[in-house]
Amino acid sequence: MEKNNNLKCFINSAKDYLKNQNESTASALQRNLN
Repeated sequence: MEKNNNLKCFINSAKDYLKNQNESTASALQRNLN
C-alpha cells in the first residue's frame, strides 16, 4: 500500500508539473522523439 501511495503521489506531482510546463515539455519531447 505504501508503495502505491508513493507512486500515486509521484504521478500527481508529475501531472501538476506537466500541466505547468506543458508547452516547453511538449516541445522538448518532440525534439527528443524526432
